[in-house]
Amino acid sequence: YFIDVGQGNAVLVSYPNGSYMLVDCGSQATSLSGAAYRHAQQYITSVTGGSDITTVVMSHGDDDHCAFVPHIAEAQNPTYVHYGGSIGDYSQEVQDWIHSMENTRGRSVFRYPPKGYTDVNPDADYGTDTDPGEAHVMVLSANHGVTPNDRSIVLMIRFGTEAVILPGDAEWYTEGLIVANVPKKLLAKCTVLMPGHHGAYTSTSNAWADAVAPLVSNVSASGTNMSYAHPDCSTNTMLIAKAATGATQHGVICSTGKGVAYTTQQITRGVFVTATNGDIRYTTDGDNYKVQVSSYGEVLAAAPPVPKCCGSLVRDSPFMRARTPRVPVRADPPVPLAAVPSDEGEPGWGGP
Repeated sequence: YFIDVGQGNAVLVSYPNGSYMLVDCGSQATSLSGAAYRHAQQYITSVTGGSDITTVVMSHGDDDHCAFVPHIAEAQNPTYVHYGGSIGDYSQEVQDWIHSMENTRGRSVFRYPPKGYTDVNPDADYGTDTDPGEAHVMVLSANHGVTPNDRSIVLMIRFGTEAVILPGDAEWYTEGLIVANVPKKLLAKCTVLMPGHHGAYTSTSNAWADAVAPLVSNVSASGTNMSYAHPDCSTNTMLIAKAATGATQHGVICSTGKGVAYTTQQITRGVFVTATNGDIRYTTDGDNYKVQVSSYGEVLAAAPPVPKCCGSLVRDSPFMRARTPRVPVRADPPVPLAAVPSDEGEPGWGGP
């Protein structure tokens, strides 16, 4: 469940074994009396029925990814907590919450090696051993790079033949490390990509998009802050060229640069932006999938949201990878990855 929190990130994962994982939960609008928080809390309760969330993951310390975590009712008794970057990257409130988790018996808090970490061995609900029939969670990257964005936890969640990649705010540098070090066959299993850094120009390079070739891309952004220009139109265009066809016509918002007014493009491909499409729900049985969207203002009952468009986006004919060759719409990173300070090869790469 990709929850519309305005300019921020919040993803709730419901596993076949009945457990839940929350990957980020925050917004630029951090007020607990604001619409973003109230909607996130209501949505999570509507899905979980008030049950505890087993695993909480904070990709990195930006408020728009983690500010709500200490206040989400279902996230107060997790068994596992994972956070990317250094604890000093987080607000004092989130730091206090992490410390309270560390000091509670029966909970495990995972800090990643400061020199970087990657482990593509499957891990069931991101905390316990993997049994047949369960979803597999893999850490494609954590704490690689210099900036807090690049040091984001990048997750791949795989179930059957389907997989979702959640990269936090990771940018070109981290994407390049993953492409160079993670088996291409594994990356190619990606069905759904949440474009890094809310669809910013500095994320989702050509090489990364080619490696994962997602059928569905869900961008989490407000589409109102012109100083951010999230998502960038070139990011949307690149992803639209790769996406599944057949979705009901819908609008996706984007900007061509900071300070430039947003525009909305009408498309029939599997690219969605929370600013225009609201909450986005992806469901799979491990072989087939369905994507549903709902408006931001919809009041959710106990049942999942009723789709208002694109409810027919189910993977059977004619939903397939785009066959038309993609025309590059922008250049790859202007600085070669090799010239960027790298900790590749340091202890921690490849996992324990």
